[in-house]
Amino acid sequence: MRNINYLLSLAILATTSFFACYSSPDHGNVGQVYTPIETEKLKIIEPEIGYTPDISNDAKNNLQRLKVLYAKIDSTIKSYPDYDSAKMHLSQRQIEIYENEEAYSREDHLDVSIWGCSWYCGGGPDSITASSILAANQQLDYKASNAHDFSLRTAWVEGGPGNGIGESITYKFARNKPPVTTVEIFNGYMKSEKVWKDNARVKKLKMYVNDKPYAILSLKDITAKQLFKLDTLRGNGNDLFLKFEIAEVYKGDKYEDVAISELEFDGIGVH
Repeated sequence: MRNINYLLSLAILATTSFFACYSSPDHGNVGQVYTPIETEKLKIIEPEIGYTPDISNDAKNNLQRLKVLYAKIDSTIKSYPDYDSAKMHLSQRQIEIYENEEAYSREDHLDVSIWGCSWYCGGGPDSITASSILAANQQLDYKASNAHDFSLRTAWVEGGPGNGIGESITYKFARNKPPVTTVEIFNGYMKSEKVWKDNARVKKLKMYVNDKPYAILSLKDITAKQLFKLDTLRGNGNDLFLKFEIAEVYKGDKYEDVAISELEFDGIGVH
């Protein structure tokens, strides 16, 4: 009977040890229950690359020279009875400069305003909020609306602790606004090349539509405009909320603060 009890004890011990080891993927911590974390399977949207603005130290002077050159061309044109007559006395380069109104009419080299008819004639957000904002520094502020003022001179800079992961910016569109189909982003603090490198940029944005996870926007570490094509998004009788949460970052050379100079939109249903 003693031998039977001994064998039975060994069997129970072996069974207990088996289940203890099986319950944990880390055999150095036998007995801890392993609960896998469910990961959301969101679609990843890669950007189309738009134009690259000139944010170099010479950009301001280049624009000023262009404005002076335009003024001279305009004066020449006005000396003729009409534009068609004047074109016969202009070089192809002079014609290109004169006809490219968007280039010489900008307020400064960091102006990325939308010229002519666009979706913004009838579309656009009604309010912009952020989960956090970096405290103002002297005359500089980093409020959420900076990410939608059509200027690279300003930026929304998150003010959360650490590296900005989890901080977000949210755009509200009224129920009667035209649908959104594209997100357009200038990534980082783009008022100069040095400031862009010094501050952190977004690598991945987790996008929510009315608080529901929608997609991951995968951003490149570049100064060009990045365009992300979406489904047709609209409120369907209710306000539409689009939230963009920082999920991964490119480190800055000097600061952990994560910046977005512009987060704009395009869509349908206007013209």
